[in-house]
Amino acid sequence: MDFIEQLRNELQKPLPGIEVQLEMASGNRLFYKEFKNPKTPKTGAVLIPLYFENNKPHIILIKRTTDNGPHSGQMAFPGGMFENGDITLYKTAIREAFEEIGIFEKNIE
Repeated sequence: MDFIEQLRNELQKPLPGIEVQLEMASGNRLFYKEFKNPKTPKTGAVLIPLYFENNKPHIILIKRTTDNGPHSGQMAFPGGMFENGDITLYKTAIREAFEEIGIFEKNIE
């Protein structure tokens, strides 16, 4: 089984939930009550930029700005909030990836 096929299989499994999210959360993120119980969850999307170099998989991450917000200073996949003009979450991820790292939709599979 190749890497892409393995990845697709793994993505079909149930998500591990809040326990794993808290494991990976930055220290200041734990102080935000809405993290555990959002009254109005925000809709957003990310792109996982995966590419191969010398037959080895690589991903691209960005570092969020340091501004004391809930995602301040985090390493993250490019992505962000859904905007009305996006139509779908796929379009949100594409728009945000272009804004943050300059990837064009025509270069995404």
